[in-house]
Amino acid sequence: MEEFFQESVGWLTPLFVVSAMLNVGLTQKPANILRHLRNWQYLARMALVNFVVVPALMIFCVEVFGVEAPYALGLIIFSTAAGAPLLVKLTERSQNEIAAGGPCRWY
Repeated sequence: MEEFFQESVGWLTPLFVVSAMLNVGLTQKPANILRHLRNWQYLARMALVNFVVVPALMIFCVEVFGVEAPYALGLIIFSTAAGAPLLVKLTERSQNEIAAGGPCRWY
């Protein structure tokens, strides 16, 4: 049984990442998404937040709270998904468009 789970991680991880992005992206109007993609400075900041800041924050939290290895790995994988639900919730709390995918007012 353990072998099955080890082998399935190879295809489950990309499936999770793609489905998380589709969950956010398919609920938005294409015009909103395209507007944000045309602004390259905004896009670069959002990529930095999605792929560097949030995973670094999760690694820090995992170290500080001493989370066990299997759970720590799951949390880190979850945080590396672009547009992770954490950012969606932060965007909602900052009263910005969900299509923006991150907390715009922090910049």
